[in-house]
Amino acid sequence: GDERMVEAVKALRRGDGALLDQLLAEHVARVTGNPSPLAPPRRSGPEGALGDSPAAWADRVVRRTFDLVGAARWSEAHLVATAAVAAFGELEDDSELARILAAAAVTGTGVGQSNDAFDLAVRAMVHLWSGELTPAAAASTANTLGSFIERLGAWDLAADQYSIALDHLDLSTHIGTTRAHLTVQNLAFTLHAVLDSDHPLEAARVAELIQRVRELLVVLEATQQTSHGVIAAHFVELVLALAE
Repeated sequence: GDERMVEAVKALRRGDGALLDQLLAEHVARVTGNPSPLAPPRRSGPEGALGDSPAAWADRVVRRTFDLVGAARWSEAHLVATAAVAAFGELEDDSELARILAAAAVTGTGVGQSNDAFDLAVRAMVHLWSGELTPAAAASTANTLGSFIERLGAWDLAADQYSIALDHLDLSTHIGTTRAHLTVQNLAFTLHAVLDSDHPLEAARVAELIQRVRELLVVLEATQQTSHGVIAAHFVELVLALAE
């Protein structure tokens, strides 16, 4: 089963998701006893790169994983992510492997495999701290690590990761600005959690986060023709209103 899942993830490099859909449907049927396939999860996030490059492949895998996470289908998401760790490990491409490791760390927390999740997150962080990832991969890895750390309730460390992600994004491209909108949304969510929990951070740190969000909102105002940009702007404005 694991080998077939790895092959299914490899097929995503060609843009072929049929085998992966089949294996996920079989998994759900086996776990629930219901042979009826679940509806595909709602798509979210940028389309990502085209072609069959490692970056394009990683874009497809990360998006498929987090579409499942967004639908609270953690078991399926973790199957995809862990199979992807094996598949990308064969590439010897640290940039794209780091992204996959971070995604698998997030899904690991969702299925209660905390120890394995920590190990995966540390591996992703080592790659990120090496300074050898491509800017796009560093941004993606840091953003996903922010999601992982956020699930632990370490809001300040999560905010640091989102800031790192934003520092690496290329705001001159459509994909870069779309990802920036989503990352700003994540940073605003972290700020909201801080404000909603009697400020577990120092006041100076909270003020710094608020200022960071305000600055980013100004930078992104010109690119809000996308739906993600509009959603991010409205959410951030609500958070900032709460901060007043």
